[in-house]
Amino acid sequence: MDTLQPLCLIHEGDRVLKALCSGISLLSRIPVGMEDLDISKKTYLFVPIGGFLGLIIGTLAYFFALVFPPELSAFLILVVVYWVCGFNHLDGLADMGDGIMAQGNKERKISAMKDVRLGVGGMGTVVLYLIGLYAVLVLISANASLSMIAMLVGEICAKHSMVMMCAVGKPISQGMGALFLKNTTKKHLLLSFILSLFLITPLYYLGMIIPGVFAIVSSTLGSIFLLYIAEKNFGGVNGDIIGASNEIGRILALIVIGGIACMHL
Repeated sequence: MDTLQPLCLIHEGDRVLKALCSGISLLSRIPVGMEDLDISKKTYLFVPIGGFLGLIIGTLAYFFALVFPPELSAFLILVVVYWVCGFNHLDGLADMGDGIMAQGNKERKISAMKDVRLGVGGMGTVVLYLIGLYAVLVLISANASLSMIAMLVGEICAKHSMVMMCAVGKPISQGMGALFLKNTTKKHLLLSFILSLFLITPLYYLGMIIPGVFAIVSSTLGSIFLLYIAEKNFGGVNGDIIGASNEIGRILALIVIGGIACMHL
């Protein structure tokens, strides 16, 4: 028994590492050479992956804010966000927008969401989202330290929002999204929330812990509202809506942190 216990711990550590690598491949463009779906059984690991991605984006945002005016810094941060994370989740937001704007019953809305062609609803949703994201990035880029903190917390909240959606959503189709919805439990959601709070604890020493907590809460509530919209329009959730929750969670977190920071300036 004493011999087997360390071996079990090593084996579990290997599985966590494998899940982290597959999660980085899924959630970013970083080439780690692991493209299986082990992460679907450990979706709470989305949060530390978000912290890792947020640290990369936040570090670059810090230097952009030091060197460039807020408007240019915001544009460069926007480029870095999608260079690091890719456009998959933004594509999910566009598809969801097409589905919501489609006329007719749930079946027609789901068909519009699955259509590979980009419609006016999806285009309008993405344009409005990117304008809003750019505006809040201009706001936080006025302060280099704030821009770094905001981007770090924003990616943590974005990934926690996805776990929330996976844990409480009901699948409407088969596919990769359904696999995550099936394997994510309420325990995973609790672990995701605890990890999110743990990762923002260093903000206490910067006087930003309250905005960080409010950002996590706002992104959680945003996912609940998005779930309500998805169930009303489609009867459940698929991979596109999970991806959309990533984008909504990010922008809500940035708005909260930027708004609270401006109130105290």
